[in-house]
Amino acid sequence: INQSKPELANNAVPAVTDTIQCVNAPIAEVNIPAQTYTFDNQNGGTFLTETGTRIRVPANAFADDKGKIFSGPVDMTFREFHKVPDFFRAGIPMTYDSAGVEYTFESAGMFELLAFDRDGNPLQVAKDKNIPVDLVSYDNDPKHNVYYLDTLADNWEFIERSTFRTIEEMDNTPESFDYTFSGNNESNTATDVKPQTALIQPQL
Repeated sequence: INQSKPELANNAVPAVTDTIQCVNAPIAEVNIPAQTYTFDNQNGGTFLTETGTRIRVPANAFADDKGKIFSGPVDMTFREFHKVPDFFRAGIPMTYDSAGVEYTFESAGMFELLAFDRDGNPLQVAKDKNIPVDLVSYDNDPKHNVYYLDTLADNWEFIERSTFRTIEEMDNTPESFDYTFSGNNESNTATDVKPQTALIQPQL
């Protein structure tokens, strides 16, 4: 969402962010579609996606390009990427450099979270605000770490080790959320969400 490395709370997850060229779908027709949620920035909200991923947006989480807290409705878009074809379809770079050596990522899951005002102008995460995301993953291998894609430098940055909880340990009942997945992705109806056997990560 912002154009610099975010400050992270213990349970905040960095996103693949920004409308920049380093995330560039090779074939637009098969790009991964986004879910869009509309809500008032003053209120924030809790969100449950189709897969069971949980997003918790605090009140006044977004600011304009000058850093001023935004007042009004926010269009928040969210995409999840869980398998190699997803990464390819979205055009996410899957290599990173460490001490001059290039490595290829093996990912247990990624997400992209962006926010805009109703005129389509991008918003950024406000100073001292964090947006915790519990991302569903289908791979609980402890070797995975959390990385943040700096889209200006076109480089992945290590954040922390991943941690996991089983989905049975989570409260994913639709009534616990302000917004749940629906056909138009802007509903606060208590829609049934039935993810497959999965794990949620990270949460410390």
